[in-house]
Amino acid sequence: MAAGTADPKIARTRTFSLIANSNLGIKLSPPDLNLAADWASKPDFAQLHHASFLLALDKLQNATNAMQLQTATNLLQKAVALGSPEAQFALGKIFFDGLLGNPDYRQARASIEAAGKQGVLAASLFMASWSYYGKGDLNGNGNLNDAIEWVTAPAAAGIPEAEFLTGLICLRTQKDGADRALPHFDEAARAGHAYAQLYQAVLLERAASTSYNYDNVVRLYEAAAAQGVARAKYALALIKRAHIVYDDAPRDSWTLLREAADQQYPLAQLELARAYESGNGVKPSMAEAMRWYRLAAESGVAEACDRLAEIYATGIGWTGVDKQIASTYEARAKELREFHQQNGSSFF
Repeated sequence: MAAGTADPKIARTRTFSLIANSNLGIKLSPPDLNLAADWASKPDFAQLHHASFLLALDKLQNATNAMQLQTATNLLQKAVALGSPEAQFALGKIFFDGLLGNPDYRQARASIEAAGKQGVLAASLFMASWSYYGKGDLNGNGNLNDAIEWVTAPAAAGIPEAEFLTGLICLRTQKDGADRALPHFDEAARAGHAYAQLYQAVLLERAASTSYNYDNVVRLYEAAAAQGVARAKYALALIKRAHIVYDDAPRDSWTLLREAADQQYPLAQLELARAYESGNGVKPSMAEAMRWYRLAAESGVAEACDRLAEIYATGIGWTGVDKQIASTYEARAKELREFHQQNGSSFF
């Protein structure tokens, strides 16, 4: 396999899953393929291009090596030539993910944009996300105006991911962004979108001047945590440790905090380090405390750098004094605070 080529089986599964679950209503099965074959035998042009797409998608779904991926790509290109916008989106995703080699963002953009302009909602949503997050050729520099333009149609169709993205755009572009974002997060959260549940809970919890149902906040955190969202687990751990709700708070809070830290959520790593140092809810262990302080520091938590600087400067609870390491952590803490002051905290 050429250098830079993704594992074919994993790559084609990822691409197929995105297409098959992207509001296209396509679920391949033997009846689908029989119908596609029947369509392909008829002169109706619309049926022919859609049949070609289904057959090409089946090849992509079952590709296990680079040659089969190339065959599927060739079939998609033929379906595009016959006028299938869905095939154009699928082809663009192949270019974007670099399934045949290195990513080709120019061709990916051309194909996906064309599919979006022909009404493929998944393609419009992909372009909205690409524009917002600045992936690929945008190198981290998003274009909010493009994101707003592309997200409109999938949001109007009620696609949860589009509702969530619209909420994020409101937060970044509107003076009263939180108020405008909440209805969009609510729609997506009701559909089971984990990060919409998280954002809605955080915004409601932060609305100190607004009355809200705290049980609803907890419910939203629980729903997001059940789907594996580390930030939600961390929030629930803090709520339970404060004994705001739940009689079994200490036991459950420790489990949630450890899970969030294991998932590399920085503030959970910091809290876990403090717990090990103080013995709050766990047997004290300075070795474990140091390990988690270092991980939190590597994740960009200035408070972790502060504590490491103190420990190395004084030798508190550790093996000795190291002024040089202490000075390094002091400098790092200063850098992090300056960065967060200029760019905002990265820990939502």
